[in-house]
Amino acid sequence: MENYYKILGVSENASIEEIKMKYASLKERFNPSHSSGSQFLKEMTLLIDEAYNVLKDDSSRQLYDYKVLGKELPKTAKAEDYIHYFNCDKTEVKNNEEVLFKWKVAEKAIVRIEPFGGVYDVEGEGEFKVERKEAEESATIRLVAIDLETEVVVEKVIELKFIEDTFNVQTVNEEESLSYSKYNVEKIDSSIQKGLRLGRLEYFYFTIMLYIVYFLFSLLLFNALSYKDDAFFFFISILGIPFLSILFYLTVKRIRDFSGSPWLVFLWLVPYINLVFYFVLLFSPGTKGENRYGVR
Repeated sequence: MENYYKILGVSENASIEEIKMKYASLKERFNPSHSSGSQFLKEMTLLIDEAYNVLKDDSSRQLYDYKVLGKELPKTAKAEDYIHYFNCDKTEVKNNEEVLFKWKVAEKAIVRIEPFGGVYDVEGEGEFKVERKEAEESATIRLVAIDLETEVVVEKVIELKFIEDTFNVQTVNEEESLSYSKYNVEKIDSSIQKGLRLGRLEYFYFTIMLYIVYFLFSLLLFNALSYKDDAFFFFISILGIPFLSILFYLTVKRIRDFSGSPWLVFLWLVPYINLVFYFVLLFSPGTKGENRYGVR
């Protein structure tokens, strides 16, 4: 590799200002427009640009000095020279809450995110569950980047403050103060909201059972009455009211499972569309965990 300091005509200890001044002078001196078609001037211009682009930046200059000139790297490398960014979407978290992290580091580096472990791409994002250890007030999330060429190790740290898990309700007499666990409050809320959603297999089971019951009652009416009798159609219509009510009820719970609008239930009343709608309900996966309609 060329000696970029010699190309620019500066010393190895030259400041950035000296390098910039020398670069401007050489660009004017070797400008290809001074001699149209000169291959030498074109090559010199490219070489000058190449040298300047490396030496104008501290991190690329240090790496060049290390690889080409054999100099030692600074004992304390700057994290910003290798880690372009490392951030998340929260500053406070609950125990076991999932947090989205985003990062980007220099090329040819190994990336680890502690305490989650694993090796990740130089640029990416991911959700990680932040767990609270006993008596911890905050979680320390550390991105460690190891440059494969220089073996320099740098890191960047994010501190996430834990939100307290308990709150206290105190009376005038401190001995009668009551402590309520946030976990218990959430447990009560979840129990209230349970039952508002229905999974695919449950929906399939209940609707099949509903159709079978409706079919059996219709068969009994058919045997008891002539299908030409007006009474037969009257009782079939009456029987259809609870059937549709239960079907609508089950369908609304199934729609809630994937956070859909309950108004979609009226698609049952549209011929042909209702068949497609039924298969959508059977094969659409529900929301994992909790959604706005509670937990399942």
